[in-house]
Amino acid sequence: MHSDEILRHGYPAEIVYGRRRIGSRQGLGRSTARGECRLEQSNAALANLDTDATAGVLKHTALEWDEVWARVGILARTHAAATGCRTFDSLHVASALQLGAREMVTSDGRQAALARKSGLKVVNPLL
Repeated sequence: MHSDEILRHGYPAEIVYGRRRIGSRQGLGRSTARGECRLEQSNAALANLDTDATAGVLKHTALEWDEVWARVGILARTHAAATGCRTFDSLHVASALQLGAREMVTSDGRQAALARKSGLKVVNPLL
C-alpha cells in the first residue's frame, strides 16, 4: 500500500515503523516461504513501506512499554489458545491497541486472528 492509498482510505498516518522494519521483512519473508504471496509482491510491499516512510506517512511513535506489556499478558491469557498467537503477535496487536488504532495491516494469519478478536479491522496488504 502506498502513502496515497493510506491517506485516501483514511488510515492513520501515525504508524509504528522504525524498529519494526526487520519484523516487516521477516513477516513478508514467511508469507513468501509459505506460498501466501509471490516474491515480487513481498518486495513491492517492502518498497512501499520505504516510500511511505520517506514521504512522512509512516513515522516512529513512542509507546508506554509497561502498558503495552500488560496488554500482551491480557491478550495471551484471553486469546492465545483460540488463535495460536505468539508473543510477537501479541506485542504487535497490543502496540496497535495502545496507539488507539482501529485497523491493523498484517498478512500474518495468527496476528490477524488476534487483531480481529481484539476488535481491530484487519487489512492484508497482499490482497
